[in-house]
Amino acid sequence: MARQGWCCVFLLCLVSAVFPAAAFNPPEDACGAVKLRIAGPDKLESVLDPFPVELVLENSGETAVSGRVRLYGIDGWAAAPAEAQPFSAAPGESARLSFTVTPAPDSHNAMYPLHAVAELEPPVGDCTALHAVLITEMQRPDPPRPTRREAWRAWPVEDGVAKALLRYPARRVVWQVFGKEPQTSGASWGGGDPVTGASADFDTPRALPDQRAALAMHPCWRGGAGTVMAEFALALPETPLRLTFANAMRETTPPEPPSDGVTFRVRVAPFDAPEGAFGEVVYEGHTDAKTWQDGEADLSRWAGKAVRLQLESHPGPKNDTTCDLSYWGEPMLVPVNVAVEAGADPGDFRFPLGFFEVTLGKRGLLDTTISYGEEEDALVWKGLHVKVLGDDLGDGSGPTELLNVVSEFVFEGVGPIEVKSFRSRHKMRHGEITYDLVIELSASSILPIRFSLENTPPSSPWFDVHIEDAFLGELNRIPTRVYAGAGNVLCEPEDFSLAFDGHQLATSFVGFDFDNALSLVMGVDTPPTRLEFSRGPKRFTLHTAGNHTLYLILCQNVWKGARDWASVDRRQAAPGVKTLRGRMAIDLWGGRYAESAAALEKTFRYLGWVAEAGMPMPLVVWHNWQHHGYDYRLPDIFPPNPDYGTGEAFKQLAATCKDNGAIFAPHDNYIDLYPDAEGFSYKNISFWPSGDPVRGWLNEYRGAQAYRWATDGFWPSMEKNLGLIRDFCQPNGYFVDVWSSIGPYDSWTRDGKYQSHAYTRDAWGRAFTQIRESLGGAV
Repeated sequence: MARQGWCCVFLLCLVSAVFPAAAFNPPEDACGAVKLRIAGPDKLESVLDPFPVELVLENSGETAVSGRVRLYGIDGWAAAPAEAQPFSAAPGESARLSFTVTPAPDSHNAMYPLHAVAELEPPVGDCTALHAVLITEMQRPDPPRPTRREAWRAWPVEDGVAKALLRYPARRVVWQVFGKEPQTSGASWGGGDPVTGASADFDTPRALPDQRAALAMHPCWRGGAGTVMAEFALALPETPLRLTFANAMRETTPPEPPSDGVTFRVRVAPFDAPEGAFGEVVYEGHTDAKTWQDGEADLSRWAGKAVRLQLESHPGPKNDTTCDLSYWGEPMLVPVNVAVEAGADPGDFRFPLGFFEVTLGKRGLLDTTISYGEEEDALVWKGLHVKVLGDDLGDGSGPTELLNVVSEFVFEGVGPIEVKSFRSRHKMRHGEITYDLVIELSASSILPIRFSLENTPPSSPWFDVHIEDAFLGELNRIPTRVYAGAGNVLCEPEDFSLAFDGHQLATSFVGFDFDNALSLVMGVDTPPTRLEFSRGPKRFTLHTAGNHTLYLILCQNVWKGARDWASVDRRQAAPGVKTLRGRMAIDLWGGRYAESAAALEKTFRYLGWVAEAGMPMPLVVWHNWQHHGYDYRLPDIFPPNPDYGTGEAFKQLAATCKDNGAIFAPHDNYIDLYPDAEGFSYKNISFWPSGDPVRGWLNEYRGAQAYRWATDGFWPSMEKNLGLIRDFCQPNGYFVDVWSSIGPYDSWTRDGKYQSHAYTRDAWGRAFTQIRESLGGAV
């Protein structure tokens, strides 16, 4: 015990990282007595106006300096003159050169670098060139938005049935800073406006206290208070409608100041009213309540008309926008004085499928009932939920029509004939778009449920028809215990949602215990997106996207179920897993290379008993070594940062680990790309569906903002860095930050190509293989 305690104290002495507190590096570079500096704006609000930039070369030396200097931008940002310009500066003087920069018309609301490179002719000592970078942030009110297939048109509302407003695709957002002109987004837009802070998210379920689908909105607050509203283009039926909904505010926690509430309004404007027009108010209510407050608006006067139905979140009579994130819960279009068709009742057709029993509903397998067990002890699921083009197909409450269902049985047996599998093809129509949702069940002690789309229209820029979410419906029993990822057991839990990543839900299968002595293991063959545990709607289910198979394994206990899952899950562990198994991890975030190598040498000698006992020596992860500082100006990581020692000392650090049987793994990162890195371009960045580039890590130590690499845009930079580090110190390990931390995600490229979370997973897998091969089998 004393030996272990001494070792812990000793290792702590190695972890003494000191990070500078700054922003992006200043727009300057210096070498000896010569400094190059860029003088220009750090923010812009228009792409229409060229702006001046001055390059200043300061000479504090005793001899004259001269050369040529060039200014250039990225992604169509043009500097004039474009050619390198001559300069000269006498001792103690400065040379100043003027340029004009014109932003590209398609510039995003994002950060853009301007590079100045000065070639010194002749060199000054060992210095031949200087390179300075100025970061300018564009904050335009009219950023480019995707041209989507969904047209802005009045979407017909089916007569005689209740419909969920938030699922209708012809929607957009209007916001207005008081005293200024209203701004209107493009169709199907959702997100935040970086200029005013107005935001709208159409898919934000909230439990306040019961869970409901919700629209979340915050009124304008940057540059002045204002209002925000979501508007839906609808062709209302001849039958009069009313709009039912609930409102609530976000709960604040100290030290946040409280909100004074939001004024919620329902407005109606003619469909052909001018863009940005505010319609007639048919409901108004002010609340600061943190639980659902029901409301209703009468739309009878607009029966049979094309309208823009507007939901407004106004900051209230004081125009105070403090903490004004507000919710519209499950707004429903409900016929007036008409008996609304209830959800589909289970049909009479039942059949056994292995150890399960299936009852078909009116919507095929979408409203099926799946049961396991006898009577009171049975587990019974009601319905399968599949979300496509923003619409949950399970209940028929959205704009997507179910045209027909074609079902097929496969039987086996000679005497008693049993159902081997059952398959339903659901023909769907969403406006002018048609596709088939295919769900297949197979007979076994394990029930696989296969979800897939077929006969979808071809993908096009910013348009792709795919399964956005799929999950099981209501379950008749509430689990008493949940096994949610490695080592995470929750007893009698309250409601929760665990995202899939390396820290929360880190497995693609989960377990449940019930009070009837049954247990369930549920798994999927693609990465799940989250695990939901909701007592209100009685949903205890994995969620995932894309074509996939979900498995239900009923068992005596989850340990047996996990073994059964292992027989289904055929994925193989990576080659490095065996090498890493059982090793201590020494996670080092700072220190000088030479001193740390000496300290590790002592540590390894002390750990000789580990090797003598047949145990592997540690894994050493060295995080802070990148050339420009920890996680800054990535992917420009090489050579090692001279602030912590020489390159030879870094080589010795790696050799010390390898010579003692340990694994040396330097830190790298291919999620974050910084705008001041050489070669940065938004063509290599992931985009949100709104057409905005995805921001990555905010390096708080510097105040420097990264952007997220496009799913496979990092490949050339990764290969370059692997070659440099391999030839330099031959590490036998490699720590790739974030890939094993963040969950695989959906994304879009700058030109509107959809890349699924499964595509992301596979791209990372190929990259890990390339790293192992490039570094000679490193783990």
